[in-house]
Amino acid sequence: YAIAFSTSPQVRRTFGADPQVVNRTIDLNNVPYTVIGVAPPSLETVPGPELWVPASFDPARPPGRRADFLHVVIEGGVELFAGNDGREISLRLVHPYGCFILAAALKDAVYLMSARTMERSRVLLIPSENVRCAFQRDAAFARALVIELSSDFRKAIKDLKNQKLRTGVERLANILLRFNSEQGGGETVTLPCDKRTLAALLGMTPENLSRTFGALKSYGVTVDGPTVRLTKLKSGGPFEMTI
Repeated sequence: YAIAFSTSPQVRRTFGADPQVVNRTIDLNNVPYTVIGVAPPSLETVPGPELWVPASFDPARPPGRRADFLHVVIEGGVELFAGNDGREISLRLVHPYGCFILAAALKDAVYLMSARTMERSRVLLIPSENVRCAFQRDAAFARALVIELSSDFRKAIKDLKNQKLRTGVERLANILLRFNSEQGGGETVTLPCDKRTLAALLGMTPENLSRTFGALKSYGVTVDGPTVRLTKLKSGGPFEMTI
C-alpha cells in the first residue's frame, strides 16, 4: 500500500478544488497511491517533481557518504548511532515528527552517524537539494530550520554535560524524569526503547544499567519490563541535581 504526498498544482489538475483530496487515491504507472497531505504554496517554488512518493530508507547508510536527503520520522522511531573498531554508541532517539541529518542536508556535507529503525516505521525523505533551495527562498521555512538546529545544539550540549558531569545513577534518574515529562507526567514511565539501547544512550553496559536501576530502588523507583514506576519517588540525591 503505497503513499503519495502531493503538491498543490498536481492536486488542482487531478482533483480540481476538492478539499477532501487527502486520503483519495491516484494511479501512477498502474500503482495506487494515497494522498496523505498537500504541501503549502510556499513549497511550489522548490524545483522538482510535483508528486512525492516514498523513497527507500537505507538505515545502515554509513558515515562518510553525502547526505542526499533530510529524514523526517512520520511513524515509529529511529535510533541514531555511531561506531568505530567494534565499539558502538547510541546518540539520539527520534520520534514523530522529528527530523535528522538536518545539518548535513543544509551544508551538503557527509553523514556523521548511522540510523536504524527501532520498530515498524515510516520515514519521509526530502531531497537535500530541495531543502537548501527552500531555505534560500522561504523565510518562514528557513526560520523553522534555524529553530530546529538551535534545539538540536542545546540538546547536544545537555547530553555532553550529562555524560561529563553526572554519575551513572544521576544520568538514569535524569532520563527517567525527561521521559516522564515527555509522556505527560504521572506515576509511570514507559521506556521508549529496549534496555540495550537505553544503556547505550547513557554510556553504560546493559549489566551496569541493571545495577543502576537497583540503586534507584531506595528513591522509590521500581521496574517491570518496559514500565518504570515512580509512585513513591523520594526527593533528593540524583533527582535533584540539575546542570
